[in-house]
Amino acid sequence: MKISLALRALCLVAVAQLPARASAEALWGADFLGAERLFPIDVGQEGRPQPVLIDLPAGPYPGIILDLASDPARQPHVLWAILGGSGADPSLLAINPLTRQTLSAIGLEVALSSLAIDPLTGQMYGAKAAVLYFVDPLVGTLSVIGTTPNWVDEALVFDADGLMYGIGTDNGRLVRVDKQTAQTSVVGTQRIAVGDLAVRPSDGAMFGIDIRGRLFQVNPEDGSGTTIVQRSMTRATGLAFLVVPEPTALALAATALAAMSVRTSRRA
Repeated sequence: MKISLALRALCLVAVAQLPARASAEALWGADFLGAERLFPIDVGQEGRPQPVLIDLPAGPYPGIILDLASDPARQPHVLWAILGGSGADPSLLAINPLTRQTLSAIGLEVALSSLAIDPLTGQMYGAKAAVLYFVDPLVGTLSVIGTTPNWVDEALVFDADGLMYGIGTDNGRLVRVDKQTAQTSVVGTQRIAVGDLAVRPSDGAMFGIDIRGRLFQVNPEDGSGTTIVQRSMTRATGLAFLVVPEPTALALAATALAAMSVRTSRRA
């Protein structure tokens, strides 16, 4: 199928006008059905995404991914994952979903259920039930910060200003968390059933996904959720944003524009 010269020129102009340091944000998710499965999620697209299968280290590693976290400013292509579940040895994995590789895998002394990274400092945090920890991702050691009045075992996340938020299985409400003392304050009264939370780096928008695959945007001021996609991936356990490195972003943009041109040509 030929692409018209005008459309081809439009593609080249559009790519040429992208910023020199262009990057693309990508939302990734994990589900309850296997540790090797990760999902690229289109924030505006209905329907279940196709899984990307990750090469896990020899072991094998039984269990599931319980939570995801990322540090796009320092490690734009890395997802950090807590691996656990019934009968599984708790582990912390570093994964590059673009290459489908596991970069590192270390054991954890506590079976964490939620994970987050402070965008201001790069410090990793984790939680199990009502206990908040500092996490050393190099060796897997945990240091207790304190006990949270509200559980944050369902989700932990940071906004762009370094404020920590969480949701727990005890009441399902969004809470702000003091990352130094583990004290919490409830944000609003609406219950949100989430598998995880993630904050988009470019604008600070907070997203959540529930067990049925409903993707929604969360208002951090009152804890309310606004549905964006009725059905994405189901039985979600983790959610995190990556920033695709600049050369890859340019290639993706060029490919998308070319594909659009082909579709337009077919309609002609």
